[in-house]
Amino acid sequence: MASTQIDVKDYNYFAGNQWRKAADNQVFEVHEPYSGNLFARVAAGSRADARAAVDAAAKAFPAWAQSSPDERARLFLKASEIVRRRRTEIAGPIITRDAVKLIDDRVKDALARGAKAHTGAKHDGQIYYPTILTDVPLDAAIANEETFGPVVVVEVVDTPEEAVAAANRTLYGLTSSILAGNTYKAFELAPKVLAGIVNVNSPTVNDEIHAPMGGVRDSGWGRTGPRSLDDFSDLIWINSHSGQRQYPF
Repeated sequence: MASTQIDVKDYNYFAGNQWRKAADNQVFEVHEPYSGNLFARVAAGSRADARAAVDAAAKAFPAWAQSSPDERARLFLKASEIVRRRRTEIAGPIITRDAVKLIDDRVKDALARGAKAHTGAKHDGQIYYPTILTDVPLDAAIANEETFGPVVVVEVVDTPEEAVAAANRTLYGLTSSILAGNTYKAFELAPKVLAGIVNVNSPTVNDEIHAPMGGVRDSGWGRTGPRSLDDFSDLIWINSHSGQRQYPF
């Protein structure tokens, strides 16, 4: 297989208002799984680097704690604008070229069937731009299959019951979210969603180490957490009795 020449990028870590190399200048290499080519070198932080980051955060915290809500909002909006402006630098690449092609093919298929793209719908090498699609027909693959890319399909419904039906239309059910002004109504709907996890007024990634995380239907079997081996084990009761036996029991 012919190899493709790519620009290897070097990434440092940010602490104390500056970009830093690892204290011992060590790096770890990131290779593309598809080709094996070296993609990037990342600072391999050590205990000393972790300490530097913690110290920098502790030094910055008092000023942050004393800042007003307006000041914090201004800083967050400024950070948002920086991220938006540098999104092609910050956004991570899709892991393989085949994965990029899968995403692109499904987006183009949806557009050909009448869907509308409100942003994105293109890629630069292995970086696929965040994409929002509406009016996606139900027979489009991207409306029913897991695409594993920065693409969201927005489907407008009129009632909570229609929303549940739309969520349950796919064969997958790992995690879901219900965002609602009426929390009690959301909890009434939650058991109707065919998913292993239903988050109410929180994002789909909201794991707790002690919680039984896992999917239903085509999203797998079993659960993580303290009882993760239960589905692969048989419970056996072993007991012993000492002393004089009581009859008949």
